[in-house]
Parts: sequence; structure tokens; C-alpha cells
Amino acid sequence: MRDLHTNPILYYILILLMVGVWPAVVGFKYLPQMTEQRDEWKENVVDANDLILELLSLDPDRLSYAEDSNQPAEFEYENATDRVARGLGLVNQMQVIPGRRSGNKQTAEVGLKDVDITQATQFLSQLQMRWDNLQCSRVILRKQKEVKDRWDIDMTFIYYY
Repeated sequence: MRDLHTNPILYYILILLMVGVWPAVVGFKYLPQMTEQRDEWKENVVDANDLILELLSLDPDRLSYAEDSNQPAEFEYENATDRVARGLGLVNQMQVIPGRRSGNKQTAEVGLKDVDITQATQFLSQLQMRWDNLQCSRVILRKQKEVKDRWDIDMTFIYYY
């Protein structure tokens, strides 16, 4: 009598059993998991869309900056900061001191005088939203005496090419 493991009929039966069991495993185990993941993903997409619409309603200028950023332009601190400052009405309160260029980066010092925190944070966020490779490496806040919410702010920026 031949050994059982050398009998080809055994392998034919095992292959047929595996082919029959695989659809059952997929149907009872993997399909419900994937259905749950799909439903969870749909809920997250709806939540994300609601948050995006809320952000756009709170700050509609973000869309115009996103459209403008599709056009690549040469970066210059004076032009970039001037555009953002004009939009916020801070042109007379801003001073830009371009730094040095070395390798793949360029530095600059930007000073805002007599601004409130809201204006300063809008300036910083809009500047960095417009230029992806721009990083603010240092912020120094000096509160003006006897005036509520008035600050002199010095920022150091690094732009990477």
C-alpha cells in the first residue's frame, strides 16, 4: 500500500477544499471588514468637506492664494511681504531687511511695528500659505507699554529654493 501523502487523489481533494473554503472566508470575514472601512471612510469624507467649507467661509482669501500659487514665480522677500502687507493694510508698519543667500536658501528679517496679534498672525499665516518653502525660524514679540494689544514684532524667515 502506498503512503497517503504520495497519493495524488489526496492533493486533488485538498485543492478543491481550499478553493471551496476561500470564498467563504472572503464572504464572512473580509467583506464585512471592508464594508465597515468604506462606511467609516464615507463619514470622514463628509466631515472633511464640512470642515473645508467652514474654513472657506471663515477665510475666503485662502482660495485666491491657492489659485495664485499655481503659477510659479521667483521669490523675493520685498515683493512677497509687500503683497501680504497690502492685503492686511500693514504697508506703513512693515520693514524688510533682506539677508544673505547661501546655497539653496535665503534669509530675511521682517519687522512689524504697532500691530495687534490678529494682524501679525494673519500676516505670518498668509505669507507661509502663499510660499510653501518659506519658514519662520524666529519670532520676537515686544509689547508696547500702556497700550492694550499693540506689539512690535521681529521675524526671521528662511526661504529654501
